[in-house]
Amino acid sequence: MEAGLIPPFPAAHGLPVHHHHQQQHLGVRAPANRDDRSGGWASNDPNTLLVVATLLTALAYLLGLSMPGGYWQQDILSRADGSVVYRAGDPIMRDLHRPRYWVFRAASWVGVASSMVMTLSLLVRMAVGSRHVVWSFAVAYSSACTVAPCRGSSTSES
Repeated sequence: MEAGLIPPFPAAHGLPVHHHHQQQHLGVRAPANRDDRSGGWASNDPNTLLVVATLLTALAYLLGLSMPGGYWQQDILSRADGSVVYRAGDPIMRDLHRPRYWVFRAASWVGVASSMVMTLSLLVRMAVGSRHVVWSFAVAYSSACTVAPCRGSSTSES
């Protein structure tokens, strides 16, 4: 073929195409500008939130697993009649500060349950901005904030 016999490509019509090297996820709109953080909770990457949810689940579980104040190491007998007042292995907080013990128990297990709901919701690719995900995060985080002050309490025999 002779040079110049191949016709040139026709001129492009329409809007220019911009290629962004961002991966889009289901239910998440990519921000127009990388530095734009005005989207709030819903603009977060679901995979990042899944890591946060998993860490929150582990934290809530470990907080509920370790009892503040520890456990009685041996039976403590009454001086009057020799009956057992405190049994070895029972939580000290439950025996000395019963209301605080039940607040600790309830908050820690509500935190575990809600953080697991949030983790499972993100695993099944539920929209990050849905009420289900946002409320389970709010409950899990607030219960962790409720349980943490109980951990700093001193529980002693006196």
